[in-house]
Amino acid sequence: MTSDDGDGLAAALELVGQRWALLVVRSLLDGAKRYGDLQRELGAPTNILATRLRELHAAGILYRVPLAHNVLAYALTERGAALRETIRTGRYDLCLAFSSLLDEKEQADPAQPYVSVMSQAPTIVRNESDPVAINHFSYQDYGFVRGVLGMVARPVREERYQGTRTILSDEAIEGARRFVAEGAITPGAPLVMFNPDGASPFTIMPRESQVALLERIARDAPAQTGILIGAGHSTPGMGQRVVDALSDGVRSRVRIVPPSVPLATYAALIDLADVFITGDTGPLHLAASRKVSRSGAHRFRNRTAVLSVFGATFPRMSGYDSSQPGFLPTNQDAPSWCFLAGSRCHNITCLNKLYKTCREVRCFEHLDVDALVSVVLDHLAGLASHRVPA
Repeated sequence: MTSDDGDGLAAALELVGQRWALLVVRSLLDGAKRYGDLQRELGAPTNILATRLRELHAAGILYRVPLAHNVLAYALTERGAALRETIRTGRYDLCLAFSSLLDEKEQADPAQPYVSVMSQAPTIVRNESDPVAINHFSYQDYGFVRGVLGMVARPVREERYQGTRTILSDEAIEGARRFVAEGAITPGAPLVMFNPDGASPFTIMPRESQVALLERIARDAPAQTGILIGAGHSTPGMGQRVVDALSDGVRSRVRIVPPSVPLATYAALIDLADVFITGDTGPLHLAASRKVSRSGAHRFRNRTAVLSVFGATFPRMSGYDSSQPGFLPTNQDAPSWCFLAGSRCHNITCLNKLYKTCREVRCFEHLDVDALVSVVLDHLAGLASHRVPA
């Protein structure tokens, strides 16, 4: 294998680590498939599947196969097929699995030592009974993995958990710059970014609460405060429906981040926000992580305050709060707040948001929108008092 091949395979493995991309590769191991076949088999949102197919094609992992009547199918290239073999035929001293998307047999030879961090789940559930212990999954997983590795090797750095990082390419950073240059954001003005979507209906704020939140922020925030809202991926079109429900004066101040914006560029945009508001979903962890330039040519702000709002799930396990005991703060040089909506039926079965079967979503029966607005406005006011006039 040449160095170019090695670099390409490493890049391919990094891309396949994204949500749905790995499932696409697994499906195509059976042979070429049409877009509709993939969508039905995987159940992926159409916009996300289209994006992942474009990314996998650009990375040389798959290629398009023309069929009759201008129909295209997708098949793996040699590099794509090598991904699974790279995982299967590797000779590892220990396999640590962080994802539930792959079976054990798909990641390692049965004779190789294999540990899944899912075995840590009972400990995390038990820790909920201790109100002051940090019980965030990333914090607990770090300690778990460090303990496992410490059985066979001597640590080379201090034990302190240093928070998560997101390493971004120059291409992603340039994409965020283009978005700003196109007039979506007023340079130097306060910026609030809102993610309305979630992986489960049990973690998504009701639309009326989302609208009330944005209306209040737009009305009472410092002048020229901009608002960015995600388009919605798990629920396509969600962002536009929220914007459509806003009053005319507020609607004109809100810009939608289109679904065509790559996830890495979205992460770079988050760094421009003074406040990021979201439920319990992937973008929450992007916002909480420290942004780092892969090339070292760019220096991020890393001053985004993060406000997370929880419904079904348990906030200490995946939320961030710099003011409450038992919570993990973000890896930003800014405060973080975590709110749990009130619900009479909230219990331990709510832990797994993807497998809840409640007929009615009651996770946000009692949500104090005024309290959410208050922390955002207070933070923006504090920033305004220190902002140097242009």
